[in-house]
Amino acid sequence: MTTWECAFLSKVFVEEGDTVKKDQLLAQLLDEKERIEFRRFEALLEKRQFDKKASQNLLDSNLLSREKALAAEAELELAQVDYELAKAKLEEKSIKSTVAGIVIRRMAEPGESVDRIAPLFEIVDIDQLTLQFYVEPTLLDSLGIGDSIPFFITGDPEKRGEATVEFISPSADPQSGLFRIKLKVENTGHRFLAGVRVTGEFPTTGKN
Repeated sequence: MTTWECAFLSKVFVEEGDTVKKDQLLAQLLDEKERIEFRRFEALLEKRQFDKKASQNLLDSNLLSREKALAAEAELELAQVDYELAKAKLEEKSIKSTVAGIVIRRMAEPGESVDRIAPLFEIVDIDQLTLQFYVEPTLLDSLGIGDSIPFFITGDPEKRGEATVEFISPSADPQSGLFRIKLKVENTGHRFLAGVRVTGEFPTTGKN
């Protein structure tokens, strides 16, 4: 979650079609103000650390009261908090990917004003795909969780694969009377694209 409301997009480091890793830097928002603030609190933290060390040395030599030493320690703790907040604000201006996948859409260009809640990129993970079908109730007796179901790309029967049943709806769709099932496809080689239509080859006889 970020706290900026509106900012200018400074740089974009990926294009549509690029494969990205989790936490990879995608774009940079204009952050000059945050960098200045971070440097200020970084310098203040270094000073408070020096003051704390100096006061501790004086305390050990009985040249400083414990109250003043505790005050120096409190000032160091406050400086640490300010430093962490400034660091967090600066890091928020670096837009990183939350998932590994492929950039399929970029919504903004450098120089444009962007809003905090507006998406800047659309990234899909196609290492594992989910197929969804609606089947007749008569097929349910021949299906079970973990079953392997052959499928092929609709219109391209030569492009085939295997999917594993991972969910069978316990209730029918009220309009069609069909049951929704979800199947998982391992796609680490990116042989299949997301969003294409597929045809499943479901068993037609029940299990023994």
